[in-house]
Amino acid sequence: MSLITLIKKQSVKLTALLVLSTPFLAFAEANDKGIAGVTKNLTEAATSFGPLISIAAFIVGMGALFKAVTTIMNHSENPRENPLKNVVFYGLAAAVGLGYTFSTTTLVQTLFEKDKSEAVDDKIFKVN
Repeated sequence: MSLITLIKKQSVKLTALLVLSTPFLAFAEANDKGIAGVTKNLTEAATSFGPLISIAAFIVGMGALFKAVTTIMNHSENPRENPLKNVVFYGLAAAVGLGYTFSTTTLVQTLFEKDKSEAVDDKIFKVN
């Protein structure tokens, strides 16, 4: 039981230790390949953050859109407690979050099962 309480009390320090030790784990994994192996392992780990950021932007954008809609609906019931001045900021946050998400390749690959370069033809804007 003391181990569980130790983990609960020291969770931030343990997380920081794990994050800081990740490059050293990549180095230990690629020890026989030299600096090229370390670079390859670190770049593979860094490329997985792109889809994570686009998913987080989608969640934030949908949350801001929901908050804007509920604020507008609640304003009709009680305008003093729910002013419309914040709806503009919620709308901007929703536009940025959802706009970023819809412009990434993660959404195109998820919905259409193809790469962004295949989804948009280069000849679409050419004039004969």
